[in-house]
Amino acid sequence: MELTPSGSVEQAGRLSNLGIALRARFDHTGDVDDVTAAVSYLRESVSLIPSDSPERPQLLSNLALVLVRRHASLGDESDLDEAIESLRQALALTPAELAARSAYISNLATALQARYASRANPADLDEAIIAMRTALAEAEPGDAFRTTYLSNLAALLQERAQHLNDKSALAEAIELYREAIASTELDQSSRRSYEEALAGLLTRQSEIVSGGQR
Repeated sequence: MELTPSGSVEQAGRLSNLGIALRARFDHTGDVDDVTAAVSYLRESVSLIPSDSPERPQLLSNLALVLVRRHASLGDESDLDEAIESLRQALALTPAELAARSAYISNLATALQARYASRANPADLDEAIIAMRTALAEAEPGDAFRTTYLSNLAALLQERAQHLNDKSALAEAIELYREAIASTELDQSSRRSYEEALAGLLTRQSEIVSGGQR
């Protein structure tokens, strides 16, 4: 860092990389100082990057992901608000034709889902579902994250079905998990989690059909 020109785009990128590395170490050690420092470095990286730089959306998304991670550990509600706003900014700066856009939309859905879990505002869940549908629709053929988007959308619809008693959301979540399973190799660890989620939803649907809803 000492050899990087102060206030340069290069410094912004290196600060962002440092923040990501500290977040990774926090995941391993649980040292709160690491995630706090990560947020500080990532905020600084965003402050240094020009508003018209093509790198700015990625730096904003990096900051948002670490803020969501910090909220999960420390529970500061303002972290989620800042993360959502950062991702909205990233999307506003990202042309529709760029492949990275679907990832930013998916990250926004994740942040909204976290805020819904914290505050139980149905508007956040609804927006998260819309965002994840958009990420799935915009994902290019062969996108490595398409199956993840399928399962994430299914999970959001599952939440809607459970919390808001939405039977159509339950039916759609079942079909999405089936599609995710069909798109996943037998030896992939994620396949088992999809199968378990599907089994639980099918049981719930059977209870509803048989009059077991309580």
